[in-house]
Amino acid sequence: MRTKKRLLLGAGLLGSVAATATLVAGVTFGLFSATTGPTTPSTFAAGTVSLTSDATGHCTVTNMVPGDATAGWMAKNSTGAVNTDNTASEVACTLAVTYTGSALAYLGVDVAITGTGNTGNGLYDSTPTGLQFYIHDTAGATYANGDPWVASGGSASASNLLVSTTPFATGGADTITVDYFLPNLAGNSYQSATSSLVLTVHAVQSSHNPEGGTASKQGQPTTDITWS
Repeated sequence: MRTKKRLLLGAGLLGSVAATATLVAGVTFGLFSATTGPTTPSTFAAGTVSLTSDATGHCTVTNMVPGDATAGWMAKNSTGAVNTDNTASEVACTLAVTYTGSALAYLGVDVAITGTGNTGNGLYDSTPTGLQFYIHDTAGATYANGDPWVASGGSASASNLLVSTTPFATGGADTITVDYFLPNLAGNSYQSATSSLVLTVHAVQSSHNPEGGTASKQGQPTTDITWS
């Protein structure tokens, strides 16, 4: 009988140990820990390239006769160019442009001239006797297509004429001025003829444009820059 009790006691002890082991395995202990991160999330935003402009009227010049010229044209020609005028009865046309984008940008100018009369060539006909244009700005550029004048012998259109080799920042402004002259030698074929000149200013980002280089040829067409 003594042996049987001892066996039963041993079995009960083993059962208690097993229950205790099961209880310990089911307990989760807390551990001290910490995390950190920025209080403000990182954000990414694209810059903008935009322009505002304010033309001085629409610059309608009427009743022109041979010899009419602006003061700016005469000042430019005072060094001895032909067909200089002795009066300054006309007012120059201006176009004020402000760059409003957030990204640095190059500005370019497109020039387009159309006309009627004078056998379809208009008052401006790319000859020394037709209407002459001198287009320049406060950034120091003189706009032309191949020579310093959009005038006699020049093209009736030009594209992507660089305003400045230095990119424009937000708020950067420029004023383009169009001086003109109807030469004294203009003949009767120019009577009632007309010409229209359209200036278009556009902007493009300067960063990575041109990649690894610099823009050149102020006031002239340039292939250094990708405009679109």
